[in-house]
Amino acid sequence: MTPSVRVRVTLVAWCVLLAATVPPAWSAGPDTGLAARLSSADAAMEYWDVTAWLDSGERVVARFLVTNQGPGDRTAAAVGHVVEADGRALPFQWGRRRDAWTLGADGRRLEIGKAVLDLSGPMLVLTVVSKKRGIDLRIELVRSTVSGTPDFEVMLPMPARGRIGSTDVTGTGALTHTWMDRAEADVLTRRDE
Repeated sequence: MTPSVRVRVTLVAWCVLLAATVPPAWSAGPDTGLAARLSSADAAMEYWDVTAWLDSGERVVARFLVTNQGPGDRTAAAVGHVVEADGRALPFQWGRRRDAWTLGADGRRLEIGKAVLDLSGPMLVLTVVSKKRGIDLRIELVRSTVSGTPDFEVMLPMPARGRIGSTDVTGTGALTHTWMDRAEADVLTRRDE
């Protein structure tokens, strides 16, 4: 089994395991869910994780985060990596205070620095452009059904397409959306008990 196939088998196994833990009674259609909650709790945090495994060997991971844990409230960050087929990692990161980043009117489009996550249309779109880091990408994930619990939403593996630089790419992608009113360490401790 090649490393690429092994990664995909592992991804599918994890997603099946995750899907098995999601109560079937909670399911939102493709036109609902994924919107920012923007809790006013002092320790509130939410984030969207996008992962794409591309047939050409590249991997893209990105996290868009909004937190009240400081500095200030509704501080946002976009961080991630483009891992090229040869293993070279190109990191990106931007952080912005409350009024220096943009959230779309429907809560489904985040623009933080030079990274954009648009969850409002028929395709979920991640765009990152950084001349400084040598990154120019657009990844589109085919929208699928959103499932989850009161703490998170997940869109199981879905076809991905797009471009990195001037090269067209295809592959598989996934998206999760997690939110909490308490510090994440407290939530993890509670789940561990």
